[in-house]
Amino acid sequence: MADPSCVSSVAQQHVLDATVELLAVRRGALAELERGTESDDVHLVTGSARLNAWMMGTARGWRHLLSTRPFTSADHLALSLPNNRLCVGRGLEMVSVFDHRGTDAAARTMLAAEGAPYLYSQAPIQMRLVDQREVYLHGPTRNGEESILRLRGRPAVDAARVYWDAVRSRARPCRGKPAEPELTERQRLVLDLLRHDLADERIAARLDLSVRTVRATIAAAMVALDVRSRFSAGYAYALLESEKGSVE
Repeated sequence: MADPSCVSSVAQQHVLDATVELLAVRRGALAELERGTESDDVHLVTGSARLNAWMMGTARGWRHLLSTRPFTSADHLALSLPNNRLCVGRGLEMVSVFDHRGTDAAARTMLAAEGAPYLYSQAPIQMRLVDQREVYLHGPTRNGEESILRLRGRPAVDAARVYWDAVRSRARPCRGKPAEPELTERQRLVLDLLRHDLADERIAARLDLSVRTVRATIAAAMVALDVRSRFSAGYAYALLESEKGSVE
C-alpha cells in the first residue's frame, strides 16, 4: 500500500502545528507539577512497573477512546491487541491511529489481520483522548522510570481534539493485504543472502559485486520496504517470500 504518512505538505504541516500546540499544553502541565500545584486536572503516574496495571484499571470505566502511536512493534502488539479486544468486548468504542513509518513490517502484518478500527497516518506523538474529557500523554522519564500524564480541562481536551482531527483527516485502514514493494532483481538477490545473515563482503563475493554496490543496494531496498534497519530489511523480505511459499 502507499505510505499514508506521505501526505501533502499542507496536511503534514497541520499535523505538526497541532502537535506543537498539544506539546505546549503538556509543557505547561509539567511546569505546574514542578511548582507543586498538582490538581484533578493534572495528574502524573510514575514507575514503569505500575503503569500497565494502572492503565488497565483506569480503562475499565472508559466508553470512548481515540489514540495515536508513533512507534509500534510486533512485540508490543502481542501484548496490546488482546487487551484491546477485551476492552472492546466490554463495550469500549475505540479508534487507533498508528504512524505508518513507525510501525514495523511484522506489526503491519498483525494489524492487517485485525477487524478493529486500526488506521495508518502520520502520528508524531502518543496520545489517548478518553470520553472527550481526559487526555493521556507520556510524562517525563526520570532515573529510567517512565510516567504517564493525565490531563483534564478544556485547554487539554481542545488541543488533543485538534491534534486528533489533523492526524485522522488523512488516515487509511490497516486492514487488507498491502501492495508488494517493487524490488529489483539485484535487490532480491542481495536481500535473499542478507536474510541468511551473510556479511556484506560475503554477499559481494557471491554476487560478484563491490561491497559499495552491495551496501547501496541494501539502502535502496530499505527504502522500498519502508524499514529502518538492515535486519528489518532481511526480515521483511523473508516475510514476503514466505507469503509466496518460496522460503525453505
